[in-house]
Amino acid sequence: MKATVCGAGPVILFVHGLMGSAGVWDSVVSKLPEGYRAVAVDLPGFGESPPFSSDKQTIHDYGILLRNLTEELSEKQPLALIVADSFGARVVLDMLKGDTLRADSIVLSGCFIEGVPKMFSFLKRKRLVSNLLKFARLVPASFIVATLKVIPISQLRHLRKIDSQVVNLALRSDPETVESLLRELFCPFMLSSIKANLNNQIVLIRGELDNIVSEGSAKQLGKVLGAQVIGLPKVGHTSMLEDPQAYAEALCQLLPDVG
Repeated sequence: MKATVCGAGPVILFVHGLMGSAGVWDSVVSKLPEGYRAVAVDLPGFGESPPFSSDKQTIHDYGILLRNLTEELSEKQPLALIVADSFGARVVLDMLKGDTLRADSIVLSGCFIEGVPKMFSFLKRKRLVSNLLKFARLVPASFIVATLKVIPISQLRHLRKIDSQVVNLALRSDPETVESLLRELFCPFMLSSIKANLNNQIVLIRGELDNIVSEGSAKQLGKVLGAQVIGLPKVGHTSMLEDPQAYAEALCQLLPDVG
């Protein structure tokens, strides 16, 4: 599994969402204070990491991989913070079914527990997602970016701030991996499976314009996790791309003073 590492000190582990990569965190990492070691991973099947060798990947598979990584990282340096977005947040949420994670704090942004909204139900059609991704690879990233900036569907307005670099990294995603995981993400998450009395400090971040994660579901999840819910104004589902400064400021509230 590929990872981008910068800085030195207590570790902040960044986990991207579906069709994301380590690169989506660049603007956030650049705004964090010095004295930390930022580790941003490319999950298997995304960015520069090859997919799992098995035919079908599950959220639980990614959870096992990340748990092993957190244990390895925490043996070398204190693991100050795990930051996970969207699909990555669902992976960490699945990990919370087991033992407390070896991290002082956890931030989950864009964490959807109700399944993918009905407006995207057409994506359930077999092979549709993988075929669309294969077709998109034939189109210049600049054209995709220009199209996203003028797309009239208000529910997709958060995509207007995605640049060519992010698009190119997204198009590296393994089509079969994306389709397999998306089908699992369509299923609601059972909050009753979360282990009680978690020792991690947890914060939820939700863009106030997010049309995938409702305000009600964020509050419901926050209640189960005993987590603070932070709403970021004027941003949607990809809050770390839309307003990296506000996102970084939210993270700084949880970082220990290393000065």
